[in-house]
Amino acid sequence: MSLTLNFLTEKEYLPLNRATTFHLLFELNAPLAKDYKRNTPLNLAFVLDSSGSMSGSKVEYVKEAVIFALKQLTADDAASLTTFNSNVYTIFPGTRVVNSRELIQEVSKIYATGMTNLSGGLLQGYSELDRFFSDQAINRVILLTDGLANVGITNPQDLIAIVANNTLKNKTLTCLGVGIDFDEDLLMSLVDAGKGNYYYINTPNRIPAFFEQELNGLSKISAQNIKLTLNFPELIVPVRIYDIKAKFHSKTSLTIDLDELYAGQSQRLLLSIQVENVSVPQELPVNIELQYFDANTLETVTKTFTFPLKFSADQSLWEKINREVVEEIAYREILEAREKTIFYADRGDVESLKRLQQELQAKEKHFVSLNAEIKEEYVKFMNMEIPSFILNRDDPGLRKQSTYDIYNKKRRKR
Repeated sequence: MSLTLNFLTEKEYLPLNRATTFHLLFELNAPLAKDYKRNTPLNLAFVLDSSGSMSGSKVEYVKEAVIFALKQLTADDAASLTTFNSNVYTIFPGTRVVNSRELIQEVSKIYATGMTNLSGGLLQGYSELDRFFSDQAINRVILLTDGLANVGITNPQDLIAIVANNTLKNKTLTCLGVGIDFDEDLLMSLVDAGKGNYYYINTPNRIPAFFEQELNGLSKISAQNIKLTLNFPELIVPVRIYDIKAKFHSKTSLTIDLDELYAGQSQRLLLSIQVENVSVPQELPVNIELQYFDANTLETVTKTFTFPLKFSADQSLWEKINREVVEEIAYREILEAREKTIFYADRGDVESLKRLQQELQAKEKHFVSLNAEIKEEYVKFMNMEIPSFILNRDDPGLRKQSTYDIYNKKRRKR
């Protein structure tokens, strides 16, 4: 089933003869068909950290996770297994999963020793995807690490460039970080460039569960390579796209590149726009083009939409507020405050943390009057997260858990 797009404005009508800023909310939906069946083959490259810090239970749980993943694949799918420590090892190259038992036997060869050549493992994983690469497959590197890149290419911008270049070739990336010693900011940046998923695994025994979550998601992908192009009329200028990057073609035209959507999943996009003086009542059109690869039909789909922005001289109409958009704005505001908390904690700036807490307290009446999700987010943030960072601002586990939670919530997928 094809993607649908819904459009909401912060106010039903906008005023005349007045420059103003307001918000638009878009929601993409991938319907869940009752008889949904995966048609898209998987081409997976497992890239696993086997440095010395992975010894003991970590490497054993990794083996269990890879074995589970291989058992889920079919003869139409392909897989490879690469490990990296000071060097890079191909446990088995890209191959069709005709006999998973033979591949599972190879998994026992994984052992932990040495340092962390993350770049070498990543490059080898991308290379293995080439063996069975297809634009009609899901080509995904699944990278797991518990440490910092300290051999090979270690500069974050260079690593991000490698990922971004491969994303352009329809090779995506998922990253799993284990424990408290890896660089979560790097992994999240790699995933942003790689259009996959990021997982924080606080204890090794949860590694298999997160592999299962990733495989379940891949089996339900409905759309990939989603592009949303927005063309506004001359008097309407987009000034902010919340929590996602966009490519501007002109002052009033932009394209947003999104990652995949699973069947039954939706994603929200919030925009702030500046409206110049409009002198007469009218409807100004926002023209939208949606393009994506349909994982069911294996075809690229292009759809167009037109949504009106309504202007009126009737002041009573200006006051009609769309509560759903207001709630989305509030939710994003809380997430921004949570990001600031981490920023201040990283710098040991306790005074700014306390000041931020006071600023949010001043808006408590507004936040708790909105939906249950926002109220819960606000209460948890104020009563648990900020106090925890004030007292334990150097706790790496607290930082990793908070950044992971914020990262996933900012993506606004449900």
